[in-house]
Amino acid sequence: EVLKDLKFKFIFLSSRDLRKYKSWSINKNSKLIEWKNRNKIKSSLLINATPIGMKNATKEKIPITKSTVKRFKTIIDFTIHEDKNNLEKISKKLRINYISGYKLSFYQGVYQFRIYTGKKINENKLKKTIKLLK
Repeated sequence: EVLKDLKFKFIFLSSRDLRKYKSWSINKNSKLIEWKNRNKIKSSLLINATPIGMKNATKEKIPITKSTVKRFKTIIDFTIHEDKNNLEKISKKLRINYISGYKLSFYQGVYQFRIYTGKKINENKLKKTIKLLK
């Protein structure tokens, strides 16, 4: 829904198991892509919601080939890892806008704090505190 709200015209979905999308309402603006064909997708945004790149899974691997990474303007990687995984390293090297799962989790927590308390938290102070806890 968020991608539709952001006016994305076409959405490609790929998974190692396409049966996961069985209950989804796939419309004319969406297309299921077999995992083996994921590197053929041409788009401006990649959202990685696989465990590929997670600390305890496959930090060294990336969900697409290095040459495919070049095609994207922005990569949102939902993996959570304190250190840069290979997808982030490659994205940064190619100057592709990269948003990590770590950063997404941080801002989700900031937003939840505001919802639950009705108060805005100082993000800079929180970032400094988090660095102290590492």
